[in-house]
Amino acid sequence: MVQEDFQQRGIATFLLRHLSKVAAQQGIVGFSADILPENHAMQKTFRKLAAPIEMESKDGVMSVRFQLKDVKKRDPA
Repeated sequence: MVQEDFQQRGIATFLLRHLSKVAAQQGIVGFSADILPENHAMQKTFRKLAAPIEMESKDGVMSVRFQLKDVKKRDPA
């Protein structure tokens, strides 16, 4: 979680990219996360980080899944 005062500065993208790199080095093949469906900024962050991703909304929770092999090497310009 990124404190509200520091959101929209690329911190979550940086942290997810770093965590993905460390996880891949440890043999982890993918991630899953649960977020609020109205958290469009985080949905955008996941889409920017990896493609394809799976998103499913159920019972007020958005479940996101992606494989580390699908993580983009850097953000699009």
